[in-house]
Order: sequence, then C-alpha cells, then structure tokens
Amino acid sequence: MLGSRGIDSAAEKAMSEQESESNWQGGSLIAVLYVALLVQAFAGISLRGLYADGAVFVTQMLANENFVVGPSRWMSNVIVETPEVIAIELGIGTSDRIASIFSITSSLLPGLLFLACGYILPPAKRRFIVFPAFVYFGGTLASQFASVTEGLVATAYVWMLFFLLLFWRLSVWRSSVICVLSIGCIRLHEEMSFLAPLLMAAGCLRFRDTKPLFARLALGLALLALLTSAMVGFYWILFPYAPEERGLFVSQSLERQWWLYIPGSGCNLPALLSLMAIVAIITCVAAPRISRTAVLAFGGSSIVLSVASFWVDDLTAPAAQFYSRHNSAFLSFAVMILVMIARDVPDISFRMSMPPVRSIIMVLGIATSLWHVQATKKWSAFLANFRNVLASNRGIIPATVLLQPSNARSAQLTHMMMWSWTNPDLSILALPRRCVTSIIANPTAGWQPYNLSDPTTLPRISGLTYTYLLARDSQPAVCSSP
Repeated sequence: MLGSRGIDSAAEKAMSEQESESNWQGGSLIAVLYVALLVQAFAGISLRGLYADGAVFVTQMLANENFVVGPSRWMSNVIVETPEVIAIELGIGTSDRIASIFSITSSLLPGLLFLACGYILPPAKRRFIVFPAFVYFGGTLASQFASVTEGLVATAYVWMLFFLLLFWRLSVWRSSVICVLSIGCIRLHEEMSFLAPLLMAAGCLRFRDTKPLFARLALGLALLALLTSAMVGFYWILFPYAPEERGLFVSQSLERQWWLYIPGSGCNLPALLSLMAIVAIITCVAAPRISRTAVLAFGGSSIVLSVASFWVDDLTAPAAQFYSRHNSAFLSFAVMILVMIARDVPDISFRMSMPPVRSIIMVLGIATSLWHVQATKKWSAFLANFRNVLASNRGIIPATVLLQPSNARSAQLTHMMMWSWTNPDLSILALPRRCVTSIIANPTAGWQPYNLSDPTTLPRISGLTYTYLLARDSQPAVCSSP
C-alpha cells in the first residue's frame, strides 16, 4: 500500500516536472519571439515596408481607395491591407499615415501569427513551439526586409491553422473558426499547392480522433475547402497571372539560388544562419555527446557574423531577401511533416525540443533580429538621403543624383536599397507634403511604370497635387487652390 502510494507520488512528481519543463521551453522561445517582434516594430516605424513593391502597394491603395490584390493572393492581400483601407474609409488616410500603417502591419503581422501558435498549444504540448519558432527565425526573417511579399503572412496563417487543427480543443465555436479559416485558404497564395495537403493531413488526423458530430462536420467542410485551395494554388502556378511570377517562384528561388547570394549585391545572412542552424540541430540530435560544442560553435559564429553585418555591407543584401520570399513556405513543408510525426511519437518531440536544440533556435532568433536592427538602420540612412534629395531639388530628379551624393557611403546605401522601378512611388510617400514639387525618376534601363513628363499617369491621390513640372513661382498658387 505504502509502496503503491510512493510510486504514484513519484509519477505525479515526474509529470509535474515534465509539464514545468515544457512550460519553460515554450516561455523562453516566446520571449525571443517578442524580442523579434519589437525589432520588426522598429522596422515598420522606419517605413521599411516601403522597400521594393511596398511603395507601389500604398500609392495604389490611396489612388483606388480600396484593396490592391493579386488574383492568386487575394486573402493574403486583404489580411495585410484591411487596416489601411479602414483608415482611408474613415478619412484619416493621408499618404504618410497609410504608408506607416502598411509598413507596421506588414512587418508585424507574420510574427504575430507565429506568436499565436504558442498560445494555441495546451501547456503539456508547449514544447511544440520550437517548430514554428524555427520557421519564423530561419525562414520568415530571411525574407522580412521585403515585408510586402504576400507569402510571409500566408505561411504564418497556415501555421496558425495547422496548430489549430492538431492541438486545439474542439468545441462548436472553435470548430467553426477552423472551418472559416480553412475557407480563407482558397485564394491565400500559390504556396497552398504544397502546404494545403499538409493541412489536409492534419485535418484527417484530427478527424480520426474527434467524436462530436458537429466537430466532424466542420472538419469535413474544412478538408473540402483545403482541397479546393490546393487545386487553386496549382492552377496559379501552372497559369500565373503575370509572367514574372513563374520566374520568382521557380528560377530565382530554386535555380539561381538568389535567395542566398546575389552576385554584386551580397549574401542573405539570415538565410545562411538558418542553414547553419539546421546543421547544428542535426548534430545535436544525432550526436548528443557533442551537442554543447555544436551550440557554442553556432552561437559564437552567428553572433559574430550578425555584429559584422553592421560594417560589412556584403552581409546585407535586401534584394536577396526579396528573392527568398518562399523560403519560409519551403521550410514549413519539411517541418510540418516532422510535427505530425512528433505528435504521435513523443520521443521525437522531446528530442527536437531538448535544451541544445532550443538554445540553437533562440540564438538564431537573436542573431537574425540583430541583423534586422542594422538593416533597418541602413534603410533609415538611405531614406533620409532620399528625402533630402527630394527637399533640395525641384522637378524630375534623375536617379543618378541618388547614386552620386556627397559621400561614398550614401551612394553605397542607395545602390543597396533602391528598387529599379519604384522611385516615383517612394517620392510620393517618403516626404509628407501636399504639393509634390519634386520626384525622383527610375534608372533609365528597365521597365518604366509612369511617364513622368505626363503627371496624369501618376497615381491620383486625394489631397496631393503634382506641381513638379511647373515653374517655381507658379507652384504656390496651384497648391493653394481648392
């Protein structure tokens, strides 16, 4: 009798210690997620969301006073653009405010959805947070400089739904939420062509374990919606709505490896760190005896490289982040399969969340966040020079003025940050003003979206007047007229 009580007491103590350890595991990684979100908030406030196509999205929203959506990414665009459209409808949508809202929203939203995964998990399963945390730190943050890319929020959305399907305790309203979110996947992104089957597999696992009739009906509808989303995703890959989309999805991502290194521009350090982290994690799992060495080697090298990026510009390649736009989705494909296996094989989940692996993932999050701090500082320096050129000149300003500023450092930052066809849109947004007295042209080579000699081809935005072609003395009268 006493022996039985002793055994029960020991078992309860072991379970309690295991649950406490699981909570600590999740809490430590969630803390690093919060740190990463603070860094992305800093990036959003610095208007880094206007990099690449971001400026065009904002000017088009202001001109149309509506959503700007791609046919294959309707849901992703709507998720990111809803705050901006609401602001426009409420009459508070000045160009600088909408630019700030878009930049902050696109910078923060993927991380917030990944953070939600940690709160979806029940306490006993908190160790599973290592999987989405790794995808966020190693995949999303390797692309987050180009926060305009819709795949970032799409992948985070998929992860949230994936965890809801696998781990959420189902009730009537929770089953309904899963069903609605699954319907939202139908036009989420082309990435659903290979991520939707994994969501379907998770749904089938949960359907097998679910007894209530309503929950089973909701899961059945969710599976149907996910099947549809996979078919729609395949369609848009086979028949892209724009020819260049096929190149972005296949050529730059898979063939040329521009997501890691662009000749003449530099290396995508966060992507390199994610590869190093994968090697370190495999080492810890396969050879636990040298796990401490693996952690120290990865931790030391990743922090040194991240600090070096403050001075070595070859380690800051924003364009490579744009071309790594699908990295988080590709990485998720493998990691989600591992999650489903680990869900039914506890030994795997414990191995993947043991202290050395957690340490590597946390260091990865800190190192990539440190990289984003320096990248945002460089973007801010570029934007300050961009604004100065706009304020100091009148009329159409050649792009070469940006590339030949007063010091070589500014020219280097301009070469790093300037996108080939969005200077006019950035000119509208970078310097808050009612009268657009100056506008920076795109480089002469390549596609030109506007004819700057004809201001009617520029976005027609309420409250803005294009006077950059008028004589200086006639501009005040035009700007002051109703």
